[in-house]
Amino acid sequence: MHDHPSATDLITRATNCHKQACQTLAERYAPLVWPICRRHRLGNAWAEDVSPSVWLHVADQPDRIREPAALPGWLATTTGGNASASRARRGHRRRPGT
Repeated sequence: MHDHPSATDLITRATNCHKQACQTLAERYAPLVWPICRRHRLGNAWAEDVSPSVWLHVADQPDRIREPAALPGWLATTTGGNASASRARRGHRRRPGT
């Protein structure tokens, strides 16, 4: 039987700078981030910029996630804000190769 730590456990461990917990959170919840970027009509290159910034917020400030069960909503809000900001910046500068 596979041991699947709860979001609460992962966030607690991530708060204590446990690298594997941060990585597991990112792997588990990454499928939530990409579709939000796409909903904001970000191209692949821009979405690839937004996604890591969302995970940096989790890694840098895991204690801001007060209720682990709310992590999906927190990720959606953070991703949406970052995607919106990226979309606004898109008009002011072009990424190399886009």
